[in-house]
Formats: sequence, structure tokens, C-alpha cells
Amino acid sequence: MIAAFNQAPAAARILALGGLIPFWALALAPRFGINPPQLQTALIGYAAVILSFVGALHWGLAVARDNTDRPLPAWRSYGYSVVPALVAWVALLLPYRDALTLLSLSFIGAMLLDQRWLSGCGLPVWFVPLRTLISVLVIIALYIAQLSA
Repeated sequence: MIAAFNQAPAAARILALGGLIPFWALALAPRFGINPPQLQTALIGYAAVILSFVGALHWGLAVARDNTDRPLPAWRSYGYSVVPALVAWVALLLPYRDALTLLSLSFIGAMLLDQRWLSGCGLPVWFVPLRTLISVLVIIALYIAQLSA
């Protein structure tokens, strides 16, 4: 996984890792005695936005493939692509601990689905390992936040 990560363009690596900063800063803040309610809202909001972003790739792939001759895979990709955004929206309505649980489970599910559906889709060899690594680090950060809740 690390070897594939190193094959990713520098921009992809830097921006992917940079996207982890809010997760980790907000998850670790309570460990340092910083725990206003706004931080919980910020973490749930950021996680919801990123979960929506995770689903968007599948919409883009469906558009790029334009599977008019094979409608079922297109329906699967288009259909799945909206699920993370809907789940993220529900998470915004839940109490903090419940939202963290739902988001964590959703990131796990998205990661597993990506590993299964995106392999062999013509994406660069580094993409799925990069996405997997970032997903694992997001899931760990959300778990740490749950421990502090």
C-alpha cells in the first residue's frame, strides 16, 4: 500500500494527507483539554462533507463510462454515488456519538466498496491504495473522537 501511495503524484499525496488535518486536529483536541461543542459540530460537519466527496467519484466514473449499452452498472454507480451524501446528511441530524458511529461505519463501508468496485476500472494503480490508506486514517481519527465523547 505504501509503495502504491508513493507512486501517486505529489499533489494527490499532499492534498489527501492535508485533508486529514481537520479530522485529527478535531479528534485529538479533547485529549488536550480543548472541547467546546463547536469542535464536535465541526468534526461531524467535516466528516459529512468528506463522506459526500467519497461518493462523488462513482458518479464521475459513471459519467465517464457512459454505459448506455450496459445500463445496470451505470445505475449501480449513479445510485451508490448519492448514498454517502444521504448518510452524511442523516449524520448531521444525530447526537454526536451516534453521528460518529454512523460516519465511521459509512467510511468503512465506502472503503470496502471502493476496494471491490474500483479495482480494474482504469484508474491509476496508486488510486485505490491511496484511498484505502486515507480512509483507514479517517476511521481511526473518528474512533479516537468516540473515545473522547
